[in-house]
Amino acid sequence: LHLTLDDETTTIDLSDAYDPFPELIAWGHEIDEGDLPIEMEIDEEGTEAVLTVLCTDDPKRVLLRVTRKYDATLVLEGIVSRVALAAEMKQELLRFITQEFESEHWDSCSDVESDEDQYIQRLLKHPWLAG
Repeated sequence: LHLTLDDETTTIDLSDAYDPFPELIAWGHEIDEGDLPIEMEIDEEGTEAVLTVLCTDDPKRVLLRVTRKYDATLVLEGIVSRVALAAEMKQELLRFITQEFESEHWDSCSDVESDEDQYIQRLLKHPWLAG
């Protein structure tokens, strides 16, 4: 997962032992709905990234912050459009799931669904992605 704010980019490794997609989809949906603050943790199998979205004084803009869980290191932070953040997250999830997704990269995906197409269809049926 690559996040870019202005000229700064950070990469968060999505664990192959834990299926990150349902939580990423739910997180994007909550941002789109404006149900804030919201936070999610991504286990990078050794470190954990915490993605936080907080309200600002301007209801159209949010503070996006990425930190490391155990040492609270600030990795990336900036104020962005809430609508644009949700839209870009949705667009990238749809692109990745429909064009690049390979279930063998995520062990838990094969536990949940034996057929990659079924798993992809289940993800794409989420109301936020389907809408």
